[in-house]
Amino acid sequence: MIKTFKRTILAAGLVCTMCINSVTFGTTPGTDIIKAEENTAVLSNPVVDESGVTTWDTVYFGKYWQNDTDCNGKADKKDEKEPIRWRVLSVNGNDAFLMADQILDGRRYHDWDVETTWENCSLRVWLNNEFLNDAFTGEEQDAIMITDVVNEDNPENRAEGGNNTFDKVYILSFREAVNVAYGFDENYGSRSLSRNVAYTDYTISHHTFPMDIGSPQAIGGWWLRTPGYKNETAIDVGCYGSMVDLGGRPVDWYYGVRPVMHLNLDNSKFWTYAGKVKSSDIDKVKFGDGLKITKLTNKKGGKLVVRCNMINGAQLYRIQYADNRKMNNAKYVDGRTLGTTKFTINKLKKGKTYYVRVRPYDRSIYNKKIYGKWSKIKKIKIKK
Repeated sequence: MIKTFKRTILAAGLVCTMCINSVTFGTTPGTDIIKAEENTAVLSNPVVDESGVTTWDTVYFGKYWQNDTDCNGKADKKDEKEPIRWRVLSVNGNDAFLMADQILDGRRYHDWDVETTWENCSLRVWLNNEFLNDAFTGEEQDAIMITDVVNEDNPENRAEGGNNTFDKVYILSFREAVNVAYGFDENYGSRSLSRNVAYTDYTISHHTFPMDIGSPQAIGGWWLRTPGYKNETAIDVGCYGSMVDLGGRPVDWYYGVRPVMHLNLDNSKFWTYAGKVKSSDIDKVKFGDGLKITKLTNKKGGKLVVRCNMINGAQLYRIQYADNRKMNNAKYVDGRTLGTTKFTINKLKKGKTYYVRVRPYDRSIYNKKIYGKWSKIKKIKIKK
């Protein structure tokens, strides 16, 4: 059970510095964003159809680093912050319970391999301080309700969940992650599209996590706040949305973070309707969708630097080049991301025009190569 307060309460030890700024919502390709003054959307609770597919309403609220907006081959804090999309898990009057649509960052549950609970863990401090201030203006923070978070014990071995906490931002518990009312599959031991989620490029570029590398969606795992088999572990949602057992993983491991919060909808100028999302949508993504060459640069000595955007699910890229657009007798170089998608081709002939394209590839857990779609071809004349 979670209680939500509509008045301003600051929990001890989690007082956040608030900076008052104006907010302007940007746009995400393929999605219409309603202007704040026209925001009359009526949000609904999740709906699960006969086939088990969940449909959630979504909203934009706040901004965070997510994509390689400056096209330098790496998504980092030098890029522009973009609107955060949230799934609406429930609506009760002016109270909307929201969960991030993607894994926004990767953090340790706790910075040390010691016993801890949600009350005392490092992740809670980070969410209610650094993340809160990075993602939301002072006025937006005022629109986030203080929640009385109930921290239950592990349902199997009774590892203690600790004291309840008062938080603006937190993460789901085990029971919440199997709550049918929120659109989740109640069977925690099997794969479930309702809990499948992709990483943002920003998360992938500066953290390494367990993920299904054969997946075009970069499906990954994320923390829950409930303790595992002991208080040096915490339960997690694994790849493909399953929680095979409730033993959890060590608290000092880096893992995905999907923040949740309660938003006061009366502050309608700060949030905008972002359409609907289905649990089955993640299966529709094709490996390589959206991949493009962002820049070709000729360096001295017949070198060509190729930059492309980062694609979810790709750790390896194949760069193909030829002296003709049909790519006959083409050669290629392979490169690993390692936090950036910047690759170099050597020994090109001065005065020649080369045609270049890129595609992602990876190896499945069975070591089978999986190739994605080719990007559009770009050309460049080698002058150095």
